[in-house]
Amino acid sequence: PIVIEADGPPSLYQSAWFALMGGTRTSTAGRAYIDDLLDPNTGKTTGTQLELRFPDAASTDFGTRLSDPLVLGALASTEEQLVNAVRTPTVAVVVPWAQSARMLYWDPQTYPLTQSIPDLGMQKVKVRVRDRGIWLSYLVSAGLLSDDEVVVTSATDDLVTAFVADRGRVASEGSALVDMVTANRAFGRSVAFQLVANAGYDPYPSSLVVRPSVLTDQAPCLRAFVPLVQAAQVGFVRNSAKTVAVIARVGREQGVTSLGSASALTAQARRAVALGVIANSGNGVLGSVDAAKMRRLLKALTPIAKRRGTPIPLSVKADALLDNQFINRLMTLET
Repeated sequence: PIVIEADGPPSLYQSAWFALMGGTRTSTAGRAYIDDLLDPNTGKTTGTQLELRFPDAASTDFGTRLSDPLVLGALASTEEQLVNAVRTPTVAVVVPWAQSARMLYWDPQTYPLTQSIPDLGMQKVKVRVRDRGIWLSYLVSAGLLSDDEVVVTSATDDLVTAFVADRGRVASEGSALVDMVTANRAFGRSVAFQLVANAGYDPYPSSLVVRPSVLTDQAPCLRAFVPLVQAAQVGFVRNSAKTVAVIARVGREQGVTSLGSASALTAQARRAVALGVIANSGNGVLGSVDAAKMRRLLKALTPIAKRRGTPIPLSVKADALLDNQFINRLMTLET
């Protein structure tokens, strides 16, 4: 089989990979889901299997996920890729999702002059987040938020419940695909929000990264496989029903309680397209890696990584961390 190391438990961000599978298997094998690899263009099996491995507590390290020689590549955000560029060099070859759905949201009635994340900082609005991730360090270092106004909670805290309890006086981190709907329902009126990606910190989520040697050793495989990934994501956007059903089922088998139903995942997929979270790259091709975007991310990450004690050497160049040679340049998402 073609073996891909996932970046977490089953989730909607893995849509392209689940859309490549036949969905005929009735159970997972331990921490992996193995199924027939389909050609999305014909709906027929390719005669190969695809194995998607989900990390456990012992294999969350980026380098560990790529240490098995049988693994073709791993799913990772380009943020993770850049931070590990020296210790574990990788190359991004396809990016099915254009942006992360992470957002900050607030009550527009409480803060009527707030239109964006920088406005939260200017008005010194408190913001509740789950952790001090690199994305938050960027917003603070860029002067878009004040560190004094950030309230860090536990990763398991229900931020929507806290937002409602505060009557919208404290803004919150969340997912634009999930929490925006939950918050609107619980709060009783629509919240306002902005994607963190649209505020300047814009990594690709769940991109396929491979070791540099794989570009040559497995070039025929990548040449055949990468266009299938693109086609699978386009097919997912057109009709997500079968794919979300498999994601929901495998999620239950893996003990994931936060996924929600297949109908909820379908609604999230629609919002992802409407918000541009699933979209064509800057050159109009779905799945290709935008070199200019990677350069901007590296520029944003470099001072933050240095302050965190994990500096990115000047020898790391963004253009060397991507390769679009296997991309089908005719694959576009019609909007």
